[in-house]
Amino acid sequence: MNWVQLKEATLEDIISWAESQAWSQAMSGCLQNAEWHAEGDVWTHTKMVLEKLTELEEWPSLSRNEQILLIFTALFHDVAKPITTELDVETGKVRSPKHAVKAEHITRNILRDLGCDLIIREHIASLVRYHGRPAFLMERDDPTHEVVKLSWLLNNRLLYLFALADTRGRDTDSMSRPEENLHFWKLISEEAGC
Repeated sequence: MNWVQLKEATLEDIISWAESQAWSQAMSGCLQNAEWHAEGDVWTHTKMVLEKLTELEEWPSLSRNEQILLIFTALFHDVAKPITTELDVETGKVRSPKHAVKAEHITRNILRDLGCDLIIREHIASLVRYHGRPAFLMERDDPTHEVVKLSWLLNNRLLYLFALADTRGRDTDSMSRPEENLHFWKLISEEAGC
């Protein structure tokens, strides 16, 4: 499939296409830290995030273009975990340092090869790169600056919605950063007009 076909395809067809790709097969074999991801491998989490996206209250009101941005953000947000995952010898925990940064580059290359146009490609790549930022917002020295700065690269509403689906797309009750923290991203974005 090429980009024109994918952006018109159903979610089920997009997932079927993705499952035939080497990058998703690598995700299937990549385990994660059970503290954050009791559901197991990266691909299982990715499919759970896709499901949670469509269950968001806002999903039906999104344009098809916004839905496509979120679907492909979900597909690629952890695509680099297979190449970044390691066992921390001190803690014995699995970690994937800089996976979002590397995922941005992988995403860009895959979308370019599919024939995705520059604006959509860069928006998805930015959402992938910064997908974890809302969960850590209140740990920043200047949360408003963080939100405003990223508004130049991506749509804060879509980043917030993706963060909700990403948080909900897990099997764990031990999240140290609860979903309520994500709402600060939305509130600060609204207050800052971005």
